Amino acid sequence: MSSLVRIIIICIFSLVAYHAQSQCDPADAASIDIYAINTSNTDYVVICNNSTEPVSLSGMIMIVDSNPSNVETIGSLMVPAESCVRLVRGVDFDFGLGSGDSFTISCEGTTFASATASGGGLTTFGAPPQSCNAADASSISIRAAFTGNNPDRVTVCNTSSSEVVLSGAVVSDDGGNMSDIPFLTIPANGCVTLLKDLDFDFGLGGDDGFTIACGATTLDSQSWTSADLRPDGSISFGTIPCDPSLAAGSVFISSIVVDSTIIDQVVVCNSSASMVSLDGAEIVDNQPSQVEFLVDLSIEPFSCITLIREVHFSFGLGTEDSFTISCMGNVFDMESWDEDELNSTEAFLFVEAPPVDPLANKIPTMGEWGLISLSLLILIVGAVKLREEKFSVI
Repeated sequence: MSSLVRIIIICIFSLVAYHAQSQCDPADAASIDIYAINTSNTDYVVICNNSTEPVSLSGMIMIVDSNPSNVETIGSLMVPAESCVRLVRGVDFDFGLGSGDSFTISCEGTTFASATASGGGLTTFGAPPQSCNAADASSISIRAAFTGNNPDRVTVCNTSSSEVVLSGAVVSDDGGNMSDIPFLTIPANGCVTLLKDLDFDFGLGGDDGFTIACGATTLDSQSWTSADLRPDGSISFGTIPCDPSLAAGSVFISSIVVDSTIIDQVVVCNSSASMVSLDGAEIVDNQPSQVEFLVDLSIEPFSCITLIREVHFSFGLGTEDSFTISCMGNVFDMESWDEDELNSTEAFLFVEAPPVDPLANKIPTMGEWGLISLSLLILIVGAVKLREEKFSVI
């Protein structure tokens, strides 16, 4: 075998080894545990990593034992060190979970973890790697609540520069209804939205409240009356307003999906080089009385977000309708359409292409730099070797 062929083979194996890093590894079996299984409302499974290194679950098999044919493969998923991830039915797997069902995850024939749900509702097994800390009370802030929508939801923010773990915390309303949070992490200076039937079981009313507690310590609590609510049933607590002075075209509508068999969706993009906050922005269709407000939403530079009906807004979009997004009277963008403009099959309206980052794909990642450097080193060594062999023959 010539030296050149050997060099090519080495480069190929380097590429394969680099790619394999993103796949699950049977050697990580001792690091993974199933912490919770929920079998009511929205089924989900909480999987935790108790090691000090991140663990990939990509390519891992999931099995529910009441029906062995329910075998699915996780796509791309990484569990951070000493943290957890939640696999949700309809997002990460399609089969349902019931009382007595087991959930098993394995990699290349090696079982990582298996647990059985006992009874309906939430079943927990042991404790997560990290739990809520009463000392974080000063960092947790309930920013907004949405009532009477589908689903009810509450936006909770972390005002500190460090990640805050709320696993093991308890949420409740003013009527005494309570739900445990098996897994929740809020990034530094970030927010999460808790959804009814996923994060808590009770509904929110017009005269109600929401409390988050860690043990005997209340992390935050907010109450409201029907008179406090906006027309869309929402209320905000210290929400940062959007910026009405954004340059024209910075925020625009890219595409719209109008189809009751799917979910109405609106893709909103940011064409600027700075992050854009949409907290407090108003959205409305062709019925002015249906104005609603966005809370805890921002768009990264040259990126887009998808506004989803029953998550971000409650009104439906028709085949002859419009959608407007504005801030304090300044219209960012407005699109209207009729049935002739929609794709008759998908009820899809393409308005404008998403923005393109001028630096995208031009700067290699650290992993790519490492692979490039390794390949160059191998080629240089190979070239020197070929030169030495050439002169040794002479």
